[in-house]
Amino acid sequence: MKVFQFVPILALVTLLWLPFSQPASATEACPGATLSPNVPHEVTLQTPGDPTQKDFDCFSWQSLVGLSWAAEEGVNGVPDESIPFGQTGDRDLVVWQTYKGWESVFPQNDNPQPCEAGQSTEACWNSPLAEGENLYMTSKSGGFLDGQEQAVPNAWLTDQNGKLTRYEILVNQDEFDFIIDNKLYNGQIQKSYSKNIDMPPGENNGPVGPIELKAAWKIISDQEKDEYFSTLATIQDTKVNPENGYPQPNGGVYMTCTESDNGFCDRFVGLVGFHIAHKVKDFPQWIWSTFEHKNNVPIQKKGTPLDVNETVTYSYFNKDCDNPVACQKNTNPRDIPIPVLTPNQVTRYLDPAYGGDNILPKDVNEQWQGLVAGTVWKNYELISTQWINSDGDPTPQILANTTMETYIQGDHSGPEYASSCIKCHQYGALLNGKKADFSYLFSRAKPN
Repeated sequence: MKVFQFVPILALVTLLWLPFSQPASATEACPGATLSPNVPHEVTLQTPGDPTQKDFDCFSWQSLVGLSWAAEEGVNGVPDESIPFGQTGDRDLVVWQTYKGWESVFPQNDNPQPCEAGQSTEACWNSPLAEGENLYMTSKSGGFLDGQEQAVPNAWLTDQNGKLTRYEILVNQDEFDFIIDNKLYNGQIQKSYSKNIDMPPGENNGPVGPIELKAAWKIISDQEKDEYFSTLATIQDTKVNPENGYPQPNGGVYMTCTESDNGFCDRFVGLVGFHIAHKVKDFPQWIWSTFEHKNNVPIQKKGTPLDVNETVTYSYFNKDCDNPVACQKNTNPRDIPIPVLTPNQVTRYLDPAYGGDNILPKDVNEQWQGLVAGTVWKNYELISTQWINSDGDPTPQILANTTMETYIQGDHSGPEYASSCIKCHQYGALLNGKKADFSYLFSRAKPN
């Protein structure tokens, strides 16, 4: 019995053509592709009724561009169309940076109130943001403690400079409004909620649909700022035992803010990984897009030699690594074990039985990197887009971002346990066990 169902696409999406952008020719991977501040509400099919992987990969890049447009002043989640793509204006933020962090939607106390008393949902959404990025998560699951409590595939990730990677999760206004209007930020209300969550999907001439984003950041030097989408971030550290990563508030040390007496410090960070999950019409299992910086890791295709570019200094791989313990590739550092600040050795593991490097949309990336030339976004690449095909199966079957699913790529765990966005997120649930529309965020509600 198939777990997933597929509904045929019924409509085409019309993309905005801007006068300062030149569209691609019909012979290119994404016909009609253009730099637009509009996030697509549906997937454009090159052949109506016959979706292909390329359709979804084009959708992913168009989404990244719209989400990464300069943000308008005074409101959240709205692009400033007067500013060319690649610039951020006086506000110095792009659209997705003005989305709400999960902690703002699900306050972590026993009296959760994300909005002020009497405040409308619209006013609550547009409430002023804290300045800059505020990063505390050391895995896409949360902090060190969260990683310990879960199955720890998402243990910390340390770059080749011995610095921890930091993470954040954000939601757009459509998802925010649904949660606030139904008071699902409150754990007590969730426990009495009588039905499965089913948020309205995006569709042409309708809502954009719920979007959840995950971003991974590494600490960068001044010399690296031109190579990354970067920002000044406030880091919130947790005191841990540096040997095993477990919280140790009384005897541990701060791993990033080493000279701080309160665990807070400011650091410049560069974007290394980016997930976009978007629920659109005809795809109730959502569309899952994952991007990375091009210099994160080399490719390790099963059965072939490691493909190392000698001219690249990788963020998460050392081609001269000679420590037989620490140099184990794609291995949970707690399983080795190695201290927290020992660099992790990471490759992009691709199994030919599950698409190999054919899942990498080389022609789509090449076209879009040309369109965004002259901006830092030329240094980013789409790894792939996961969706449900006409047989009800996730396509591609395995999809991992090396900064977020680092240790569950299939190399050590086996393909049956390897990363799959849809297969994993189908278990997202409310606190009462009702399905939460492929989102794990609802389970973070308090009181719990």
